[in-house]
Amino acid sequence: MNQLYPTPDGVTPSGPTPSERAATQRPASAAGAFGALVLTLAACGGSNDASVAPTSTRAAADPATPAASPDGPTMTASSSRETFDIAITPKGGPIPLNEPFQVELLVTEHATGEPLTEFDAITLDARMPAHDHGMTRDVALVAAGEPGRYTAEGLLFHMIGHWEFHVDVTRGPRIERAQASTKLEF
Repeated sequence: MNQLYPTPDGVTPSGPTPSERAATQRPASAAGAFGALVLTLAACGGSNDASVAPTSTRAAADPATPAASPDGPTMTASSSRETFDIAITPKGGPIPLNEPFQVELLVTEHATGEPLTEFDAITLDARMPAHDHGMTRDVALVAAGEPGRYTAEGLLFHMIGHWEFHVDVTRGPRIERAQASTKLEF
């Protein structure tokens, strides 16, 4: 579990993010190396050959076909005392099994819907209540530029089943939690 403490300049001190650490690791297989090469070519303006273009790109160009959202479904919840609400959206698609992923976290005042800005700390964690354990990795929680909006990196769900995201907000001596549930199936 990682805590976010606001600083005057909006920067949260930390080491390298999970995505920065992953960028320095070598692919685990030839398929991983090929995938990294394809991503590198695409990012650097490589070949636009239709044989390597993803089919979803071609389908999105047809105005009759709605473009699919690149993010997973948003989970929402209110805190236990209904003073704040959360919205958690997996970035880049549905939550994968046994692969690192990111979520966007939005925290708002329950009564007004305005971004939550008055707090001492915010933490995000995920647990499997039926198994009485959580993730095997630490989460990096970083302010995402707008008040009340954060990015959590380094999450990894290593088992299928029911998971709960726990978002705790600390204000003085009080800690209040909001829980959003999801079920990972394959």
